[in-house]
Amino acid sequence: MAFCVGLARESRVESVVLAVASLVTAVIAYYLTKLGQGQYLTLGRGDPSGTPYVSWGDFASKTLVWCVVACVTGPVLGLAGNLARDHGLRGLPFRMLVPVVAVVEMSERLDVEAPLQRPIVDTTWSGVRLVAVAALVVLVGRAVMTWRLRPSAGQADK
Repeated sequence: MAFCVGLARESRVESVVLAVASLVTAVIAYYLTKLGQGQYLTLGRGDPSGTPYVSWGDFASKTLVWCVVACVTGPVLGLAGNLARDHGLRGLPFRMLVPVVAVVEMSERLDVEAPLQRPIVDTTWSGVRLVAVAALVVLVGRAVMTWRLRPSAGQADK
């Protein structure tokens, strides 16, 4: 999300600030949704009635940790998204960031988590990895073709 926010903004400062704001908002919305679904309900050990209550400490600590992570990673991802707007070779590494992360994450999930999941999960993760690799090939190919087909300064004067 932060990368896409940076990609959508022309100003680098806006990219950084709005990326952090969007991630913090998403984290808070995520944990409030989990709270509403009863994720943080627990039973009191000393309460004989067995009435569940909200574990506010668990809720607040997880929300706070992920808000801090959002504040640390948001500026980096927002700026990377903004720098990916450069259609030349300079912007290529930044445009490759999302597909590279997808390939690495899906590869790790396939190695570690896939044996514990159903076959459809394995198929989905493999498909995501394949699409991400294809996106990398297209991004690199397009950048190289654009760079090679660009008229040189000497030819533009003629």
